[in-house]
Amino acid sequence: MKAMLNHKKLRALLAQLNLTQENLAGLLDISERYVGTLCRQDVNVSVTIYMKLCRTLCVEGTELLIVEDGE
Repeated sequence: MKAMLNHKKLRALLAQLNLTQENLAGLLDISERYVGTLCRQDVNVSVTIYMKLCRTLCVEGTELLIVEDGE
């Protein structure tokens, strides 16, 4: 099983919350460049960053994930 951050859901949520990538980077204490990557493509992220992202955006733990069954 493989789980990745869904960039389309993240971008939609940022738009809904009226947050910029720069704002999000500041809230998460990560680089704007890294946030840009998260918003452009489905990527693996660390559990630490993912949990900070979920808490910051007030979403459930699986809401921003794409889960693929890799059997």
